[in-house]
Amino acid sequence: MLKYDTHMTCLAFAAVQSPGMYVSMTTKGDGHTTVRHVYVTGNEKGATTEDVIIRNDDENYRTFQLGRSNDVGLIVGCTNFNGPVAYDRSCPNCESLETLDFDGNRQQVSCQHCGRLYMLDTGGIISGDAGEALLPYSCQFNGTWLVVTNGLKP
Repeated sequence: MLKYDTHMTCLAFAAVQSPGMYVSMTTKGDGHTTVRHVYVTGNEKGATTEDVIIRNDDENYRTFQLGRSNDVGLIVGCTNFNGPVAYDRSCPNCESLETLDFDGNRQQVSCQHCGRLYMLDTGGIISGDAGEALLPYSCQFNGTWLVVTNGLKP
């Protein structure tokens, strides 16, 4: 997905290496060329969104489908116990693609539609009606590449 030596200052790399830190990631093409933008927003209140422009051939040949919808994207970070993780950023318990938002606790996300609160360390529901946990993706950072794939995390 993202190559470290091209985007060393990207918040996503800090997130997968720092327990308790998470970011949301969405992507869009610019509509006119093959340039792709990955938008990364931190989990702190009032965080600005970083625009990571994908311009090199190594990254341009990668698939950029971030979760069920590029407009909703992924949550990527590092748990306190199990290392790097990625989750779909849409609520798994709402029929439409409801976006999960970071709440006051930077290790939780909430759905404004159904009111469920999810813990990012586990992906489980910690408040609200029973239901499905967050949809996990395999997330790996090997020092060169940050790769998120749709194979479920073991």
